[in-house]
Amino acid sequence: MRKLYIFISSLISILLASSFAYNSYDSYQNSASNTLIITGYVDSTCSNNDGRTLELYVDGSLDLTGWSVKVQNNGGGFTNSIDLTPLGVINDEFVYITNNTAVLNSEFGISSNIIVDSTIESDGDEAFQVVDNSLSVIDQFGVENVDGTNTNWEHTDSFFYRQNGIVSNNGNFDENNWSYEDLNSLDNEGACNSSTPFSNIVPFGSYNVNPTTRVQFIHNSSDPNLDFIDIYVNGSLEVDDIAFRNATAFLDINIGTQIDIDVAPSNSSSINDSFYTLTTDLEQNDSYIIVANGVQNPSNFDDSVNSPIDFELSVFPNAREEALAISGNTDILFHHCSTDLSPVDIVETTIPVGTIVSSLSYLDFFWIYSNSNIKL
Repeated sequence: MRKLYIFISSLISILLASSFAYNSYDSYQNSASNTLIITGYVDSTCSNNDGRTLELYVDGSLDLTGWSVKVQNNGGGFTNSIDLTPLGVINDEFVYITNNTAVLNSEFGISSNIIVDSTIESDGDEAFQVVDNSLSVIDQFGVENVDGTNTNWEHTDSFFYRQNGIVSNNGNFDENNWSYEDLNSLDNEGACNSSTPFSNIVPFGSYNVNPTTRVQFIHNSSDPNLDFIDIYVNGSLEVDDIAFRNATAFLDINIGTQIDIDVAPSNSSSINDSFYTLTTDLEQNDSYIIVANGVQNPSNFDDSVNSPIDFELSVFPNAREEALAISGNTDILFHHCSTDLSPVDIVETTIPVGTIVSSLSYLDFFWIYSNSNIKL
C-alpha cells in the first residue's frame, strides 16, 4: 500500500474548514412573477369541521380585485366561486380561505389576509382552481370532473402541501408536485381536540418559491485543455473562468426538484458550449462541495491505474463551511482526485499521529471533523 504524506498534498485535495466563513454571492435573484398559487390545504378534524382552510401565496405584488378561487365538490366541476377582491393588494404574502377564523387563529396563530367562506368545506375529495380577473386558470390542485376519493391526491382528515420551487401550473395539475400526509392522520389531533396543534403538523407558511442550497465549486481536473472552465446552473452562468486548483466561495444556488449543472470550456458563450451535464437533487438549506475531476478525453491519458477517468463532478453533501467554535480545532476534508495514483494512506508525521486516512481510493472523500491533534 502506497503511503501519501500530508506535505505532498498536490496529489489530492485537502480542504480546510476553519473558524471563518467565505464571502458569498447569490447570482440568482427572486424574480417575482406577480401571481397567485395554491400552497396547501388542511382538512380540519375539529368539531363541525371548523378550521378547514386553503392556503395560497402571492408571488410578487398583486391586486386581487376580480380574482377568485373555484371549488370543485365531489368531481362535479369547478362550480363554486370565492371572490378574492376583499384582499386587495398583496405583496409576497400568504392568504387564507377558511370556514372559521377563530379556529385558524387558535391552531396556527394566523389572523390576517383571511377570507371566510363556507364553500371551502372540502372533505378530502375536492379540487381547487385559481382564476385571474380575465377568467384565465392560473393554478389548480386536483383533476377537473374527477372525485378525489381513492386518488393519490385525496386528503381526507389530512393535508396536502406544495413542494418548494413548484410554480403555477396554468391548470395542468401534476400530483407529483405536492406532498401528502396519510389519510386520517389528523384524527384526534389539533388544539381543538386537546392535542397537538395543527401548526406542529401542517407546514402552513413554509412554501418557498425560490429554495436555495449552498454550493462550493472546486476545479481539480488536471486536463491541460481545461486550465479554466465555466459552470452553468440550470442554464445560467454561475462561475466564469475558474482556474485549475481554485475554488469558489460557498454560493447560494436556487434549486428545484432537480437541477442541471453544466461545465463548458473557458470563455464559453452559452450553455450550448457545455461538454458535461450533471443532473442532480440537492437538498434545500444544505451545503455541498462539488469538485471537477477527471479528463475530457480519457483516450489521451493513462487509465491503467484508475478507470474510468472521464470528466465528472463529484458531490460531497453535508459540508461544513466553518469548523466548530473550539479553539485550535480544524475540519479537514480529503479527496483523492489524482487519475494516475492508486489508493493512498495519509500520514501525519510532526506530532506524530500516524495514519489518519487509510486506503483512500480515486474520487473518494474522507472528512475529519474538528480535530485538534493534527497540526498543518
